Amino acid sequence: FLYNSLNSIAGLAHIDADKTEKMATSLSSLFRYSINKEDKTYATVNDEIEMAQKYLEVEKVRFGKKLDYTIETEKEAEEKHIPKFIIQPLVENAIKHGLSKITGVGKLKIEISKETNNLVIRIFDNGPDFPDEPVKGYGLQNLHDKLQILYGDEAVLNWQNGENKNIQVTLKNQF
Repeated sequence: FLYNSLNSIAGLAHIDADKTEKMATSLSSLFRYSINKEDKTYATVNDEIEMAQKYLEVEKVRFGKKLDYTIETEKEAEEKHIPKFIIQPLVENAIKHGLSKITGVGKLKIEISKETNNLVIRIFDNGPDFPDEPVKGYGLQNLHDKLQILYGDEAVLNWQNGENKNIQVTLKNQF
């Protein structure tokens, strides 16, 4: 991601100064957040959404009109605390293993909602379906391990293929 982003910034520098500046400042914000000087384990849903949005801004400069995204967060969920780096790795996976594999416009949606007493995070994309068992690379495996350590059986990671393809994290009893 960093290598591709820096190459994109270098390529844009002579073409579009405003896009170059936007991409560089978004990348800077991402790294500031990820350095985590306070060593916090949790952040608010709003903070995590803001970080995912910075990531998407960088990717939007790279992909241009081939990336379209929306974010929907229920008001009740905005200030809930969730582990840092739960949303962005799911978004990155959707782009890397989904949207980058199609020739048309990639559509991505982040949806965070309250369902009964549970906090549900879904990342939808219109890329190819997941394999029967999504390959757990570093990102998904790290996320799975983090959820198991912090929540045990109170967290569930699953996915759905088809027209509403998505990956979902359910954090039980958060309301």
